[in-house]
Amino acid sequence: MIQIPLAPALKQFWAGRDPREQTLLAICGVIVAAALLYLLAWQPVANAQTRLKNQLPRLQQDLIELQRGIGAVKSQPGNAAPADGDLRSAVQAQLDRYGIKADLQALPQERIKIDVARQKHEDALKLIAALERSAGLHVEQAQLGGTNGMVQLSLTVGR
Repeated sequence: MIQIPLAPALKQFWAGRDPREQTLLAICGVIVAAALLYLLAWQPVANAQTRLKNQLPRLQQDLIELQRGIGAVKSQPGNAAPADGDLRSAVQAQLDRYGIKADLQALPQERIKIDVARQKHEDALKLIAALERSAGLHVEQAQLGGTNGMVQLSLTVGR
């Protein structure tokens, strides 16, 4: 067992106090411990809760806008083109159609990965719909994230 040289000094200090002073020191110790518990545990949790409550209306508004965009995309008439031709050209044509800049990466088995750094969420949803309907491609994987109406998009599409 580890011996702490401070322990005997504290025991001697405590034994040298009269019972009334020991009670006062114990009460002060409890108050200091409660203050530390509040400052180190309770207050950060309460601050985080307040911050999240303040963010909630904005996040709900973003969700409503995304749901409207999804509804608009689903309501567009489908005019699927035949799935022949170069996959990269078909994807690039849809990107050009919506004025979206993206990094394209060829993948095995007639697939391509599309990375869009920052785009309006409406345009991102229109791109997804156009890739499936107009270009006749299949979205295998989609990751969409962002805030304030701007999103980062990563898609894997194939035939």
